[in-house]
Amino acid sequence: MKFKRILAFLLFSLCFSLGIFFSAFELWELSGYDLALKLRSKINPYDTKKLPLVFIAIDDQTLAHKGIKQFPIPRRYYAQAVYALKQLGAKEIVFDIIFAEHSDQSDDMALFEAMQRAGNVFLPYSISQDARGNVRKVSITQPFVSVAKYTGYITSAPDIDGKRRFLPVRRRIGGRYFYHLSLISSLAYLDLNPYASVKNLADKIIVSKLTKRGILKIVMPLYRGDRLYLDYPGTWEQCFKKISFISLLEIYSRVSKGKPLTEEQKKAVSQIKGAICVIGLTATGTHDLAPTPLENMAPMVETYGVVFGSILSQRFIYRMNPFPTIFVFLLLGLLALNKKFQLERFWLVYVLAVSVWIIFAIGLFVSAGIWVPFVAPVVGSVILAFWTSWEKYLTNLRERQRVEQEMQLASSIQRQMLPEKLPKGKGISIEAYFSPAIFVAGDFYDAWKGKESLRLLMGDVSGKGVSAALYVAQIITAERVLRPRYENKGVEELLEDINRFLARYKISGVYATGCIVEIKKDLLVISDAGHLAVWVYRKSQGDIEEIKMNTGAPLGVDRWSEYKAKEIVWEEGDVFMVFSDGMLEARNDKGFVSEEELKQWIRANIDRPMCAIDEFMSNFYGEQEQSDDITLIVVRNVFDEQQDDRTDSKGHEGNT
Repeated sequence: MKFKRILAFLLFSLCFSLGIFFSAFELWELSGYDLALKLRSKINPYDTKKLPLVFIAIDDQTLAHKGIKQFPIPRRYYAQAVYALKQLGAKEIVFDIIFAEHSDQSDDMALFEAMQRAGNVFLPYSISQDARGNVRKVSITQPFVSVAKYTGYITSAPDIDGKRRFLPVRRRIGGRYFYHLSLISSLAYLDLNPYASVKNLADKIIVSKLTKRGILKIVMPLYRGDRLYLDYPGTWEQCFKKISFISLLEIYSRVSKGKPLTEEQKKAVSQIKGAICVIGLTATGTHDLAPTPLENMAPMVETYGVVFGSILSQRFIYRMNPFPTIFVFLLLGLLALNKKFQLERFWLVYVLAVSVWIIFAIGLFVSAGIWVPFVAPVVGSVILAFWTSWEKYLTNLRERQRVEQEMQLASSIQRQMLPEKLPKGKGISIEAYFSPAIFVAGDFYDAWKGKESLRLLMGDVSGKGVSAALYVAQIITAERVLRPRYENKGVEELLEDINRFLARYKISGVYATGCIVEIKKDLLVISDAGHLAVWVYRKSQGDIEEIKMNTGAPLGVDRWSEYKAKEIVWEEGDVFMVFSDGMLEARNDKGFVSEEELKQWIRANIDRPMCAIDEFMSNFYGEQEQSDDITLIVVRNVFDEQQDDRTDSKGHEGNT
């Protein structure tokens, strides 16, 4: 069995490791990544409003303008925007709009002249590669490409759930590297040649430049050879500086006509000077919107700000190789297969270990930007944990069923040790109620006929369960073996002999309280071994008399203990009661049952038959779980001379 478990674990571990390498757990990991990125953007943010970057947004306000009304907008407006940005001191003018076809000739000529005069315009194109390796490129139409300072592709790729978590910043096609326009514009802002300054390695891009302060070195980590993880600093509305496209044209118009600017317009002018200005589509309902880890919809032009912010602050996300993830899975898997823990303790330890791992992984990502896939080892080990727990549960269930069967057998054996018939004498009846708290009890009783009287043994062993039941068997056996010798002797002598027998084979920490009662027509003779007081209902007074005994030592404690007998006179109609402490320690829905409540019920129901005891227990104690064994012996002085000596049936057994 152990070999099969080890083999199953090794096979599962192999499948899990292959799954890590081939992204079988990617959907789970992406959800974990989104959670970690949201925490990173809140706990460890950086101020994007200080970046020398402004988005010239073709927003809803722009498309609602009477001269525009739709997208694509006439290119003469782009020409005006280029003139405006150049005049206001923009360092770079970056279009996120592909001019792949000719438009109105006059508009194209206006845009061409504006780009040529500005000399700092960056233009995009589209590039893709199909499954067969064929390259498809949507180029920039002439004459715009001839006046662009730099060009770069703007193609991106979403994850399998449609969200954009990374950007392919380079593509290698036909032995040549192509770069994303966001990377090119960011490097150009640092006065770096995007092609001459870039060193391409398998998993990173290194850019270096000699400055007055020394060598500026930027290392961009890439995942799967070309992907840069986008370190979103927040939502689109929260981050970056934005100026509406139509607002820019209004500012340019006022500046050209020499009209004064408003405070808001002055602020916009100050933001444009010396900055990268990205012109892109942000209007709602357009094709340039896509979900990100932080929000359901955001303009794709936002990637320029994320890439530029990462490069300028050298704040990148590094993806760790899968080996730590596999190692953690193996540790959690071995913990999940450990059978030494109890089921509850195992889950406590397992949840604690998983929590530590998740907190460590997320904390590392939030603080240092090191992404360790943490969901996969948790999911993999949870599968093992549930398998092991189910196996433990079935084993425990079978063991519990076996124990219950044995306990039921022990309960049956114990009940058979109780008197099969309760004796009756002339004018005397004995009734018994016996209800164990669990399968077997520590309470006991026995009754037999002497030559001239009835005798009754009642007691309670310390503790509950199997050990108490075994001690009960020892006491009853001793009593039944010894009692023939004491037919003509006092009950105190029989009690002493039982005590000597038990003390001879003393068990540490185990003892019993008890009493033996000799029942005559007008007299009760009681010898007590540390048991509770007995109650006698006096019919003439209509009340209960509580009789405290001269308590002797409990049975089985001291071999040489001596016991005395006490005589109690009773009359016709009186009722003698002896019970275990479970009767006084029981709880009902309101709390512990008081002695006065019990006495009140007894006074009201003293003439009812013994079968009413079961109904009383159910109604009086309610739905509370029984915490201790309950035994009650009731002896009635009925003084019926016509009653013969036939035996009555066995005492009533409760089903509480």
